[in-house]
Amino acid sequence: MMVYRGVGLLASVMLTVLTLSGCVTCDSGPALYVRGSMKSEISSHGTFISTTRKVQEQYKLARPGDSFDVAEGVPFQLTVPGVVNLGTNALRITQKDTVVAGPPVYTVSLVESCNPYVVMDRKCKIVNWYNPYRIPEVRIRNSDAQLIMTPLLDPSDAIIGYEIRLGDHKDCGSPALRRLQRSKHTTFAPVRSNTKDTPWELSSLEGAKPE
Repeated sequence: MMVYRGVGLLASVMLTVLTLSGCVTCDSGPALYVRGSMKSEISSHGTFISTTRKVQEQYKLARPGDSFDVAEGVPFQLTVPGVVNLGTNALRITQKDTVVAGPPVYTVSLVESCNPYVVMDRKCKIVNWYNPYRIPEVRIRNSDAQLIMTPLLDPSDAIIGYEIRLGDHKDCGSPALRRLQRSKHTTFAPVRSNTKDTPWELSSLEGAKPE
């Protein structure tokens, strides 16, 4: 069961979102298998964006529980060496709380999506959740801001995950909403399930790029 306070969902994806839920057990639902490497940076809103700049760091996410921290705008190479199912797992990008001067630092994690939850504790906090089939429980602390979930779209306008945000886009900004508004479609559905023999390239997750 998902715990939301002040939830706002875009009408265009209401039906899609309501068919998804956090799960008590890892049942055999749709699967999105991915693997490979990509050169990326983390944007100011915590999304993967492709880069041609020289890589400064190299990271690997091989199994649930693996994570790394990277500052906004730092080019890195991310490798998922084996086939990972983003139906029973998720890639999660969350901004870290820090009092150190400098650019924001984000934690990129590979997490199991059974009994998942994210903590939202300040206005304009954004968590990007790369799993198109399961959405996590959201636990809100110390904030009365509206909770909004906006789909992350791939280049073909299929849902590959969700931008989870505390606060209206007018105050907080939302690359996912801008991407959604550019689409010619009026309804959206999660990307089609695939098999271990036909995994996506990891770079396919760079679908929600800010302009």
